[in-house]
Amino acid sequence: MTAMKKIFVLIAAFAVALSCNKIQEPVVTDTPQDNTPSSELVEMTFHAVGEATKTTLDGTSISWSTSDHINVFSGASFATNTKFDVTSVSSNSHEATFDGLGAVSPEYYALFPYQSGATITSAGVITATLPVNQAAVPGSFGPEANLSVAHVSGSDELVFKNVGALLGVTINEAGVNKVKVESIDGTALSGTATINYNGGNPTVTVTDGKNFVESAVSGTGTYYFVVFPGAHSSGFRVILSKTGYTASIKNTKAITIGRNDNINLMSIASVPTDKWNAEFTVGENVAIKGSAEDGQALAYVASSGYWNSSIQYSDVASYAYNYEIFTSLNAGEKFYFKAAGGEKFALNAAGTAVERIYDAAQAPYGAPATGIYRIRLNMPDGAAEIMQIAEVTYDLYGLDSRGLDYQGNGVWSKDNFLMRTDSYMDRYRFRVRFSDDTNQFYVRWINNDKNPTYGVTTADYFYVQPSVDSSSDHWSPCFKYQNTFEGNYTRYYCTMTLSLNNDNGHYTHAISNISDSVDASSDIIYIIGSAEAGQEMVHLRSGDYNTAMSGFGDNSALVSDAFGDYDYEIFTRLEDGQTFCFYNFNTGTFYAPTADGSAFQSIASPSDATYSISTGGAWRIRANFSTGKANIRRVDQVRTELNYDGGADGAVHVLSYGGKGSWKKDNAVIKWHAGQYGRANYSEYVVKIWFNRDNGDNAIDAWQVYGATSEKSGSPDASDDGSYWNLQPYTSDGWNRVFFYPSWTIDGSNNGRYTATISVYMNNAYGHYTHRFTNVTDTL
Repeated sequence: MTAMKKIFVLIAAFAVALSCNKIQEPVVTDTPQDNTPSSELVEMTFHAVGEATKTTLDGTSISWSTSDHINVFSGASFATNTKFDVTSVSSNSHEATFDGLGAVSPEYYALFPYQSGATITSAGVITATLPVNQAAVPGSFGPEANLSVAHVSGSDELVFKNVGALLGVTINEAGVNKVKVESIDGTALSGTATINYNGGNPTVTVTDGKNFVESAVSGTGTYYFVVFPGAHSSGFRVILSKTGYTASIKNTKAITIGRNDNINLMSIASVPTDKWNAEFTVGENVAIKGSAEDGQALAYVASSGYWNSSIQYSDVASYAYNYEIFTSLNAGEKFYFKAAGGEKFALNAAGTAVERIYDAAQAPYGAPATGIYRIRLNMPDGAAEIMQIAEVTYDLYGLDSRGLDYQGNGVWSKDNFLMRTDSYMDRYRFRVRFSDDTNQFYVRWINNDKNPTYGVTTADYFYVQPSVDSSSDHWSPCFKYQNTFEGNYTRYYCTMTLSLNNDNGHYTHAISNISDSVDASSDIIYIIGSAEAGQEMVHLRSGDYNTAMSGFGDNSALVSDAFGDYDYEIFTRLEDGQTFCFYNFNTGTFYAPTADGSAFQSIASPSDATYSISTGGAWRIRANFSTGKANIRRVDQVRTELNYDGGADGAVHVLSYGGKGSWKKDNAVIKWHAGQYGRANYSEYVVKIWFNRDNGDNAIDAWQVYGATSEKSGSPDASDDGSYWNLQPYTSDGWNRVFFYPSWTIDGSNNGRYTATISVYMNNAYGHYTHRFTNVTDTL
C-alpha cells in the first residue's frame, strides 16, 4: 500500500495598498526534484489552506492557480527534488491540493514557483532565479515571479516565506507597451541568488544579478514587480517604451527595500514630448561620446557588402558584431555610445557586453590605459569586445614591415613612404597588432589580384577587410601597386594612409602625394588601355643624358626632330586594333594620338581614344603633350653586338621582349674576339635596337645604337653602382661609345666559359635606360 503524507500550506493575505505596506507571508507547498529513482519515492499529497496563496490578486486576497507547480527537496541531504502539481483548488481558489512523488524524510525544504534548475545544499541553502522579464498583470504581479521558500521539521505544514518585495509603478501615459525599472547605482533587483530560509526570515545573496526588471504591458494601470531586497543609494529609473520611442523618468531618492515591502515607486501621469527618444534601430548612425575623440562615428559593419565573404570571411561577421570603432581613449574616461535617435549605450563594467544607459554618468566602463583601441559591439544588447592596439603596420611580402602613425579618428598614415617592390615581392597588406601580441590582418575586399591603374580603377580596389585566411599566412588576397611602381625598388614615394573608420563608407587605404625621387618636378604619366596598362612613361630629361658627348642623338631615319623636341617616351607592348591613351596623374588629364598617329591631343576620357596600331608588338612612343608632337615607331629587334666580331659565335645576342620596355636573354654565351689592335681579348659591345615600321606601317629598317653615357676604359668592377650600364642613343655607329663585358664573365684561357642573363631596360626601373648581366654561370 502506497504511503501517504499530507503537508498543509498556509499563505497569508497579500496587502494591496500602494504605500510602504508589508507583503503578508504566504503558506505554500513544494515538491522534490525529478532526479531520484521512482522506486525510492512515495506518493505524497500537499494541501494549501488559508486565506491567501501567491500568484494572482483576487480583490484583496491571493488565489491559487490550477497551473501552479512547486519544488520539494527531500531525502538524504535533500538530494531528491521533484515537481508537485496542483490537482484541485477550492474555497474560491484559496485552498489547493498538490500531488507528487517524494522521499520520506524528517524535514523538507520547498520552493515556489517550480524551477527545474533550482538546487539546494545539504545545509538547506537553495539556489533559484528571480526573473528579469516578468509577466504584466494590471493591479498585480507576474504569476511566476514571486519567489518563496518553506522549511518543515516534525510537522505536516509547510509555511512559505517570501524572498522578495514588490515595487509598483502606475502608468497613465497612453500607448506604453513596456516598462523597465532600473536601480541607478547598479544594485541587483533580479537574477540568480542563494536563499537561506533563516528560521522563517529568508536572507538572499545575489550571485548573478541584474539591476533591472521589465515587463511588456498593455494599457494604463498599476503594475508590480517582484524584486530582491536591498539598499539603492541613488534611487531608480523607470524606462517606458512605446512604438518607436523610449523615455526615462528618475526618482533619485535613496530607497531601502526590505523583504515583504510593497512600495509604490512612482505614478506617471504623462511624459513630455521632448523626453521621448527615438527607439534604437540596428543600422542607424552611432557615435562615441565622452572620449578623447568625442563624436567619432562607429562603422556599421553588419551592412550588406561591407565585408566580401566570397573573398575572405571577416572575423567581424563570424563573431556577429554589428558595430565597430577604432578610436583613442584616455585612461579611466567613462565613454558611451549615442545613437542618432538619442538612445545611449555603454560597455558593461567588464567590457564584455553592451548595455543601455540613460545618463552619461551611468557608463560603467573606463579605459584601462591611454591608447588606441578597437571596440566591437553587438547592438543593442549583445556581446562586446575592446582591445588596445600596440601598432599598425604596412607589410610588404618578403621585404619589410613598417609602422604607420596614428592621426586620429581611426586613421593611420606615413608621409615620404617608399613604395618599394622587387621581383615577386609585390604584395602588401596591413596588420593591426594588439597589446596581447595577437594580430588582425587587413586585406583586399574585391576579387581582383591584378594591379590597379590610376584613372580607371575604382576606389573599391583599395577597400580593406579583415582576413581569417585558413592558410594562416594572410597573403591572399592582398594588394599590389599599379604596374608603374613594380620593380622600382627605391624610386617612388607617397603618403600611405589606412582609414579604419566610416568616413569613406568602407574601411580603405589611399596612396597619395606620389613623388619621383629621380625627378620630383616632372609629371607622372601612365599608358591606359594597352596590353601593359599602367606602365609609366619616361621623362626625357637632359640630366639623364650626357649631351656633351659627340654623336649623341637619334638616327635621322627614326625622327627628323631634335631630341629635345620630345619630353616623354615609352617602350611598351601594343596590340593590333587596340586603342590606348595616356593619363597624367598629377593633372588628371587624358591624352591620345590623333586618328593617324601624327600628333597628340587631350581627350575627355579613355573612351574617346581612336588611334590603334596595325601590328601588335613592342613599340616606342615619343610625345610632347604641350606641343602635341608625336613619334611612334615599332621595335623589331633588340640585341647586343660585339665589335669586330669576325663571325665569332656569341658575338650577337638577340634579346626577347620581357614586358614594360624590357628585353632579356637567358644563358647567353659570353665570347670575345682576339687579335684586334694587339688585344688578347677584344670584348667591346653596344646595344642596338632595330625599328622597322612607323605608325603608318611604312618601312624604316633603321638601327638605333645605344651606347655608354661616359667614356669607358675597361670592364666594370663588381661593386659598380650601376651607372656603368646606363644607355643613351647615338647618331653615329657608336663604336666609340662602347661597353666592355664584365671581367667576371670572361676567362682569357677559355673563350665562352661563362653564360649570363643579359637584360636591357628601356624604362625607368633603375632611373635611367640601362642594362645588366645577371645569373652568371660557369659552364666548366
